[in-house]
Amino acid sequence: MTTPSPPAPEPNAVLYFKATCPPCRYIARIVHLLCGKSVRLVSIEQSEARNFFSAHPAYDGLPVMCDGPRVTAGWWILAALPGVTARNIARRLKALSRLIPLRNSRGDAGGD
Repeated sequence: MTTPSPPAPEPNAVLYFKATCPPCRYIARIVHLLCGKSVRLVSIEQSEARNFFSAHPAYDGLPVMCDGPRVTAGWWILAALPGVTARNIARRLKALSRLIPLRNSRGDAGGD
């Protein structure tokens, strides 16, 4: 019997960027290379990004990364990547710990 593979956690971090802006594309490329699928890239042309920027006009024209309650804009996104990666690893380990039962030194799964 095979055990089911753990479901991949949904990325909590989202990067909103303007695809026609060269610095924004550069930041998005770096984020994609360093974080892979743990950060979802959303172009400003999509309705989700338009909704975000209409609700937060102070960030208009900047690439913005939202990771839960944390919002980072501009080049500071690159400084926030280690924290985003660490939180993603912690989420994956938490998901794995639910699937793998921990054993004590006697070999049973715990209890009395």
